[in-house]
Order: sequence, then C-alpha cells, then structure tokens
Amino acid sequence: MQNAKNAILTGSSAGGLATILNCDKFKSFFPDDVKVKCVANAGFFINAKTIFGTSDIQEMYQKVVTLHGSAKNLPPSCASAMEPSLCFFPQHVIPYVQTPFFIINSHYDAWQINNTLVPAYLDPQHTWDHCKALISNCTFSQCIIIQLFGVEFLKAFEGLTPSYTRGYFITSSPAHSQIIWPSYWYSATSPRVLNKTIAEAVADWYFDRAVFH
Repeated sequence: MQNAKNAILTGSSAGGLATILNCDKFKSFFPDDVKVKCVANAGFFINAKTIFGTSDIQEMYQKVVTLHGSAKNLPPSCASAMEPSLCFFPQHVIPYVQTPFFIINSHYDAWQINNTLVPAYLDPQHTWDHCKALISNCTFSQCIIIQLFGVEFLKAFEGLTPSYTRGYFITSSPAHSQIIWPSYWYSATSPRVLNKTIAEAVADWYFDRAVFH
C-alpha cells in the first residue's frame, strides 16, 4: 500500500455500509498524495419505519451498539454528536465523512423493503410474500406503500449538503447489491443515468472527469 497511487475501498450491502463508516480510516493508511476514494454499493440503509409505523431498524441498531459496544468503532465526530446508533444510517453519518465517496443504490432496495419496511415477523399471514418475491405480484395498495418508501429513501438525501466530492447513482430497480452482476455494472442492458452506465459514472467520478449527482 505504501507504493499505491490510486486506492478504492468498496463493498456491497453490509459491506457497503462498512465502506461508508470506514472510509476516512481507510484514507489515513495512505500518504496524502495518493488518490483515495470509496464506493458503497447497496449500503445506504435509511432510518425508515415499518408498515405499522414502528422504528424496528433503529431499535435493532441500538441493541447492536449496546451489545457490542460499537460506539467506539463508529466515526467519532458522528458518535459524539448524536445517539451513536443513528450513525449506522448513512443519512446521518455522511456529513461527517471527509473522504470522497460514491453511493450506488436502488431507492426500491429489495433488502430494505423485505426487512425494514415489511419484516417477516410483522406479516404472519404472509400477505406480502408474493409481492416481496416479485414486484409485479404486488397489489395496488402494496405498490403505493413501496412507492412511498421510495419517496422516503430519496428524501434521506435532501438533508445532505451538496458536495463535489460525492457521487450518487440511484436506480429504481427493485433489487439489492446489483453491481455484483456484470450485466448490471456495464452492458447494453445496464441502467443508465445521464446516459452513463454505473461503471462509466464511477470511472468519470473517480478520475475527476465529471461530477455525478
């Protein structure tokens, strides 16, 4: 690493969240003249409520912090400014991250719909099973609930101050950890924003050829 000229920390899902939380720490391992950036895929977990309006995901993170003493491993500037468990949510911790990073996520993230919005223990009658398996199976009312989740996801970005060092590629695919599939990362069928695939957008952002929001 001491001879590196370019470095990227990246991860998907829980690894994407870990990328955000450890981005500044990763940069500290390199000399100042090394280009260090982070790419988080499917790690933007929002502090959303369940279909019954309960804050189960936040309560889960509170238990994680208590059980594992995680506060000491979170970015200190964030953990000292608010309830430490909130720093597990990128919408709260990102303002404290100084190293450039790029977020790739769906605002209809399948994992969050399946586990944050409609966790299985809140659906004992399995009324959401078919919808969660394939979005075309959803009823009209279920589609409305999912659309509202998507709106809430996008609103989580509104509180983030504009920054030229950050990049965002937000899709509407009801999927999770998409870039592990080459067809999603860079192909004729890849999703595009501003006529660029994810691979093209990340490359332009990393090499400072374009700002991508």
